[in-house]
Amino acid sequence: MLDKSIYKELYHYDDKHSLVMNEITHDVCFMKTLVHYDISVYQYIKDNPNKFIPRIFDIFEENNTLYVVEEYIQGSSFDSVIYGGRVTDQVKLNYFINLCYGIKYLHDAPNHIIHRDIKLSNIIIAEDGDLKIIDYDAAKVYKPGAKRDTVLIGTEGMAAPEQYGFRQSDERTDIYAIGMLLKEAFPGNKRLQAIADKASAFEPNDRYQNISELINDLKSGRWPKTEKKKKGFWPMPGFRSGKTYKKVISITFWVIMSLLSTVFNLYRGDGIYSFVVYAVFVMSSAFLVVDLVFDWTGGKFITAPGTDSDGPAKYILRILYAFVIVFIMFILLGLVITFPGIIRQALQ
Repeated sequence: MLDKSIYKELYHYDDKHSLVMNEITHDVCFMKTLVHYDISVYQYIKDNPNKFIPRIFDIFEENNTLYVVEEYIQGSSFDSVIYGGRVTDQVKLNYFINLCYGIKYLHDAPNHIIHRDIKLSNIIIAEDGDLKIIDYDAAKVYKPGAKRDTVLIGTEGMAAPEQYGFRQSDERTDIYAIGMLLKEAFPGNKRLQAIADKASAFEPNDRYQNISELINDLKSGRWPKTEKKKKGFWPMPGFRSGKTYKKVISITFWVIMSLLSTVFNLYRGDGIYSFVVYAVFVMSSAFLVVDLVFDWTGGKFITAPGTDSDGPAKYILRILYAFVIVFIMFILLGLVITFPGIIRQALQ
């Protein structure tokens, strides 16, 4: 337990936070004074150090007040990673995976610890590049059987619905907050947005049920299992944004495709069989190209992994993939049209 006399105050931030020096080891530390706390949380962190959690050197409880001396972390808050624009998406993703591992350490405690206040300012990127999760003032030990939290606490915009008294916070509460951060960090990445949507679902049963599930999806490159990739046929591309010029382009395209599927056949006069086959080919090819390039139904993510990458390259990949499929269909078209003739020759 803490012997406060060995710590000399170097800088007084406020009544609850100060920078101190251990006069025996000469280590510079951070001291917090807490009146709302769960001492078992700090005791567990002290007894079980983790690379993603600042080390706790001493704790001392006196007059319903807890004094905590912990590792002093120099660095920048997580918003510099999300909004700084100086790191790649892969680097950001690696930080999020490390964040999840840090939270997993808490959740895997014999008496599961819920952080309950995961936000940008409580995540520090140390000067050596390591991620550290700080501030356990709101943390609590999960109590099986409890219907709701005894203390309602959290940060507006990041706190899960259950933190407002609907039910007890659990592991899924922290997952909700990570999902909210993911939404901010990867606005243009559809796969990670889908993961974020699942993580931050209003109903806890619709979220990832444990942090390992979230880690696996972040690391694997796959979409969340419950994500519904089929988006339906309406609104179709061109009508989803509500912009008039896009609607005009979409309507014009489908009119042209309809004309191509009929006029060419009528001109050739090859008979009803060829007419139907060719019409089906033109319209299905048009559907596939639009679906694969503009993500109409989402099916492309099953058949063409990797075409959801960021930047202009994603459209090039989608177009190339679409025309490969159409080329294969063109070969099949030839076989289907000539099939009756082949059968007739075989029977003669």
